[in-house]
Amino acid sequence: MKYRWKSWFQPGLQAFGEVGKWNDWLASDKQSHRAGPAIFGSRDIGKHALKYEAAYLMGRNSARAAKSFTMRVQYIF
Repeated sequence: MKYRWKSWFQPGLQAFGEVGKWNDWLASDKQSHRAGPAIFGSRDIGKHALKYEAAYLMGRNSARAAKSFTMRVQYIF
């Protein structure tokens, strides 16, 4: 989820969850869920562009507390 404020800066939230196999869910204490603040954006560089997203996620991963930083940068040509 993001707020489209400016093309180069769009604050938002990012979340991921894993519940197990689609027909055999894990017990709730073994499921993984992470969520946190994120930023998204893109910049034109002449005929090309850069797109990015970064997030700091907190929650549980395989029944243990987890914190992680994730980032992706794309060069579009």
